[in-house]
Amino acid sequence: MMRFSLFALAAAVFAGAANAQLISPSPSSGIGLNPLVQYTRPGRSSFDTSFINVTLHNATFSAPLTPTPQFSSNDTETAEGRVNVSINVFKEGNYKFTVVETDPRTKSILSTTSYLVTLDYDI
Repeated sequence: MMRFSLFALAAAVFAGAANAQLISPSPSSGIGLNPLVQYTRPGRSSFDTSFINVTLHNATFSAPLTPTPQFSSNDTETAEGRVNVSINVFKEGNYKFTVVETDPRTKSILSTTSYLVTLDYDI
């Protein structure tokens, strides 16, 4: 009986991570120097301590975007916030916009979502 309960719990956690979604920016969209990041993972609760990191990268360069969007205490399934894309670090062009959700207790990655975006300073 205990084995089944642990299996059910693990399956529920995996199913929630599998449904994680990057809402903004959308795939193949253009982003400016201060894009809004909206990420959601259904089933995430107020007891979860997971956090997200955002990076922008291409074949030759990768760098984190800050500040890190935080999960809301009101809507514990959603992390939202604007990140800064430095004109001194990134050139205009195509990049992968990646969000990684990590559980600090287990040091495991819960979800990785990556979309192609175009950095355009004029947006």
